[in-house]
Amino acid sequence: MAVKKKNVEYRAKLFRNGRSQAIRLPKELRFDEKEKEVRIRREGNCLIVESLDEWPDDFWKLFGGVSDLETPTRRPLEQARDRFNR
Repeated sequence: MAVKKKNVEYRAKLFRNGRSQAIRLPKELRFDEKEKEVRIRREGNCLIVESLDEWPDDFWKLFGGVSDLETPTRRPLEQARDRFNR
């Protein structure tokens, strides 16, 4: 979701949907159509609604992409010493 204007206040309608309460978001604040879920948290008397999509589609392009990282090979654990180093 990209909001172009900062510090603009909008009003939203609350309504009931079955036994749940819902918010009708203004057009300017709507999430992308591909979003099916969001994260909601409370800070004081505010509700913060965030996208679950952690990284925007073009994020990695900013860094020229990411090469495949080599997975470290596991080494067998050494025999555990006994407590008295015998």
